[in-house]
Amino acid sequence: MGTPVAKYIRDRATGLIDNFNGDYSSTEMIAAIGPEPGFFYAIREIVIVIEDTGPMDSGAYGNNIALTVGIDSGIMINGTKVLSFTDGINIKTNGGYAGLAGTLTISKFGSGNEYVKYQHVLPKPVILDGNLIQEIYLSLNDDFTGLASHRFYVTSGNYENDVHNRTVLKERYFYNALTS
Repeated sequence: MGTPVAKYIRDRATGLIDNFNGDYSSTEMIAAIGPEPGFFYAIREIVIVIEDTGPMDSGAYGNNIALTVGIDSGIMINGTKVLSFTDGINIKTNGGYAGLAGTLTISKFGSGNEYVKYQHVLPKPVILDGNLIQEIYLSLNDDFTGLASHRFYVTSGNYENDVHNRTVLKERYFYNALTS
């Protein structure tokens, strides 16, 4: 029925995969992903990977970045934020991810850079409708230039937007109230 999809979340303005380790303190960066018109995504997992030099600290972002605004994430419809997954408490530290319902892994390899991976497997998929221009977003409004790498991706199913698939998705999953 659906095609499995694993995609990096992209710069919403350019559509390009970005490293998201720039200075966004004066201009907000929106990273987003959503299906093309005529399709649905059933988002099952959101993954955030931070790569930096030196040890990761629970009280900083990456190795030693102090964020003032933090990262917000949620759902957008036609470019407007309508639901925040962080409920107004933006992520400002590595430890901030530990307070969310997901798995936080710190990888130390003995030499070279260290990684923090936050993996949120959703209990039921979030259904995004390409016809309504629905997207998962991450909003960055701080200076991330000290990070070696900062990437986001999702796993989902990709479904053609037809009567059969709409019916099956509504019956099988908690259908996103934003589309009803």
